[in-house]
Amino acid sequence: MSRGRPRRWRSIRVTSFYIPDEFEPVFEKLREMAASEGVPLNQKILDAIYQYVSLYSSGGDLPNPPEPMRFVKESEKVEAEMVAADLQEVVKEVKDPRLNESYRIGLVREVLPKLLKRLATLNSKLQNPNFTKLCRDALSLYKEVSFKCGK
Repeated sequence: MSRGRPRRWRSIRVTSFYIPDEFEPVFEKLREMAASEGVPLNQKILDAIYQYVSLYSSGGDLPNPPEPMRFVKESEKVEAEMVAADLQEVVKEVKDPRLNESYRIGLVREVLPKLLKRLATLNSKLQNPNFTKLCRDALSLYKEVSFKCGK
């Protein structure tokens, strides 16, 4: 005899799930909304699951599978802005013919790749088209200068 759930229960039960720290404010807001509406929290979660499935199931108008949900911390947005500003400055200096050639090559070999990698990593979550363009421009410049230098 099976020790599982009695057959009269025809629903699936989820008793716990992981909520990342950065998602906690959203979950707390959901909890507050459910309480203010007098609706159980689990019903709000079931409603969200139902809406998600109806929107993204095959045959719908939206792409299947959908883009993954991205949770971006405010600190990551700020860091991306700062890295982008630094990267723009480096690109500007590398293109400036008035500056010492060895200095510009040093920027391309040492500084530009680190900034480019960090901005690309942050932008994988942010999906900012301006950052994407900056990364492409910086990568092209890196390839161009590296080719000229024989690296």
